[in-house]
Amino acid sequence: MDVLDVMVPSEERETLDDDIRPAWTKGMTCPVVACGGRKYDNYSQVRLHWNQVHLPYITYFCCERCNFRSPRRNQVQRHYRQRHTLSLEEAKLVSVAGKELHNAKFVDPGDKTMPIVKVSPGMALRREEAAARRLMESGRFDTSVLISRTITVARDQEVVPLGRGQAIIQDKSHWLRGSAMSRENYEPVETDFSQFDSE
Repeated sequence: MDVLDVMVPSEERETLDDDIRPAWTKGMTCPVVACGGRKYDNYSQVRLHWNQVHLPYITYFCCERCNFRSPRRNQVQRHYRQRHTLSLEEAKLVSVAGKELHNAKFVDPGDKTMPIVKVSPGMALRREEAAARRLMESGRFDTSVLISRTITVARDQEVVPLGRGQAIIQDKSHWLRGSAMSRENYEPVETDFSQFDSE
């Protein structure tokens, strides 16, 4: 028996894998209000900012001969080669130990989280479907989610709503491969979704 089976209810266990972080878009500002309004043109800038400002402790790699420190091990090795004139092999052999130090620039993010790099349309749809499935199981399902747009059932199928609880399940892979003749002869399977109608 897994620890999660004992400690976490089944409804909550399903949501553990959901990623609730905001999706990063080009020109997005930091979600923490105290940071100001600087816009970031690429995700690596956002990640660097988050690691430098919103983590309470940072792992620094320090030079054993002087006060130089950096959050990147390779920068300390380069420092050894340039400042202390060690060869590349000698610099790699020097033990560069990481030390976790308090971040002097720390700004508490509160309940905000670092944005994720990208949400593809398929991933966003799967997230919406998972949320709708959880709502349906809990009895709080909104039928407008099902009827208002195309819902993906599986990677090779999609449900096209027709209104009043009726929908068609189409096999997408059939449309993507095969001749034009086979596409013309394809008959989608109709499915009754009347159980989702709100009275």
